[in-house]
This record gives sequence, C-alpha cells and structure tokens, in this order.
Amino acid sequence: MLLRTREIVMNDPLSDGIENTIDIFLLSQSESSAPLVTEHLEQKGYRVTPFSDVNHLFETLRFGKPNILICDSLSLGDEAFGFCRQIK
Repeated sequence: MLLRTREIVMNDPLSDGIENTIDIFLLSQSESSAPLVTEHLEQKGYRVTPFSDVNHLFETLRFGKPNILICDSLSLGDEAFGFCRQIK
C-alpha cells in the first residue's frame, strides 16, 4: 500500500547545482498521520516523498539519498528499527 507517490528527482542531471530544497523521505504505514505530516512539511517548503513499504524505500535509496529520513516507529514497530540499523 503506497500512501502517495511523486516522481523522485534527486541528483537530476538538469539541476543547476543550486539546490535549495530539502528532500525528506517519510517511512510510515499510518494512513492518518502520514498525509498530515507530509502536508505540514510541504507547507514549510520541504519536498516530501512518503513510503509505506521498507523494500520500496531500500530500492529508491539505491538511486539517491534524501537530506532527511523520517521513520515512524509507531506504525512500523520493530520493522522501523531494523530498517534504521540496516541503513546505518
């Protein structure tokens, strides 16, 4: 189940090199809080990509890394902590 998707444009070859936008990956399976967190961060000017699946996030990390990665341990439980240990 994906909460919301958008095209990921990290390391865009057409970038002018003056990237002022902060990319945030949000890993959460909460259908109620993830959209609210995403909306709040986007209103503050961040570019948020939500993920509800750890494997999809791992695959995406192969192509580029965000400035910030937020893991929701309440909705993911031990899976969130395991994920954090693996990427560390």
